[in-house]
Amino acid sequence: MVEKIGIFGGAGCIGSHIIKYLLKEGHKVIVFDNCSSYPFDQLERFGIQDLEFEFVRGDILNKELVDSVVKRCSHVINLVSLTDVGLSIRD
Repeated sequence: MVEKIGIFGGAGCIGSHIIKYLLKEGHKVIVFDNCSSYPFDQLERFGIQDLEFEFVRGDILNKELVDSVVKRCSHVINLVSLTDVGLSIRD
């Protein structure tokens, strides 16, 4: 059964490996990310720029946008995090 899996915070290194695996297994993928660590146009650094997945650029704090993506997924993988320790203690 093909499932649609949402990967929140999926535009980074770990997410790119999960995207490749899920697509190889035949799943549909939606990646949700705000691109604060890696600009979307630099996804070639992870080798996923030519893969077929849906990308939603948005902030995890936008409840309506998050809800609209989650409703379309059978499963969600949460990789959302601040990658800069300084940012996490400043806020």
